[in-house]
Amino acid sequence: MVKQDKSDKRLTRLENIVANAYVDMRDRVNAVADAQLKTEAIVAALGETQHNLARAQLATEEKLSVLITVIERHISSQNNGGAQ
Repeated sequence: MVKQDKSDKRLTRLENIVANAYVDMRDRVNAVADAQLKTEAIVAALGETQHNLARAQLATEEKLSVLITVIERHISSQNNGGAQ
């Protein structure tokens, strides 16, 4: 009977170790899943911000092109007008 009691205690101890390891692993997996969801949200926000910046840059480039054209016309008209 003593041997049976030792085996039962050992088995109970091993069951507790496995149960605790399962709970710990589950908690870690849940933490990783939560972190992944947060990362996905951050990446989506960064993608949207990058898209907005690209649109703003395009608008700036278009305005700069118009400004350069206006300045070139002004310089050209000054040179043509001054030579006459």
